[in-house]
Amino acid sequence: CKALVLPSRYEPFGIAPAEANAMGIPVLVSDKTGYMDQVEEGKNGVVVKLPATDKTVGHAFKRLLETIEAPSSGSDQIREDARRLDYSVLTDRLLRQFLELPLGNL
Repeated sequence: CKALVLPSRYEPFGIAPAEANAMGIPVLVSDKTGYMDQVEEGKNGVVVKLPATDKTVGHAFKRLLETIEAPSSGSDQIREDARRLDYSVLTDRLLRQFLELPLGNL
């Protein structure tokens, strides 16, 4: 596996990209995925802004390919960076996002 692509329309955090980074694999996530805050463009992945167009998706995949072929961080560094994701930080972020949801969305 060279990369993980998770173009969710909504994902409070997204454990799949965290697991991919923990394995040293770069990710492509949408800006509607909570994991976007963990992505350092060109180092451990790419963020595509939604709503996406053919052009923005193509550009995101081009940046992801560049990240795969000539990473500024190797897989060992991506793995090491993913270690900073502990459960207390993740739980706090998820609770804050849940409490910010309008009641009409529940």
